[in-house]
Amino acid sequence: MALVPAPFAAQFPQLAALAQRGIARSLNAGDLLLREGDHGDALYILLSGRLRVFGRSGPEERELLYGHCEPGDYVGEMGLDGGPRIASVQALEASEVVCVNREGVLDYLREDPAFALSLLGKVMRRIRSTQSALKSLQAAPAAPARV
Repeated sequence: MALVPAPFAAQFPQLAALAQRGIARSLNAGDLLLREGDHGDALYILLSGRLRVFGRSGPEERELLYGHCEPGDYVGEMGLDGGPRIASVQALEASEVVCVNREGVLDYLREDPAFALSLLGKVMRRIRSTQSALKSLQAAPAAPARV
């Protein structure tokens, strides 16, 4: 079980309760936490540090920045169905996360149905953000071809 810092637990009690079911992991700046296309089966809660969420799209494989994560955010929830990850996540600085596997998340959702609604809202916001990023990519002119 992960040890959650008291200030984090006071500020984010639901996430702290969920984090108690997981395993802590340290990341250095530049480390990849999740890789787009990999199998998903866990959610990661950011205790400290900063992460960026990004993907690649189009024939040129242009990078799309979906956003940044601060302490109290979580990532990986869209892979809890066991499907492939739809984005990569990289540490921008030294960071501490807690990995909670699918079973731990499902057990917690049964105990705290209000968190299920919060999780659903987060998924919907992520889908909208992804759609917006894709629209901006389609509207942006392609980089000139190199000869």
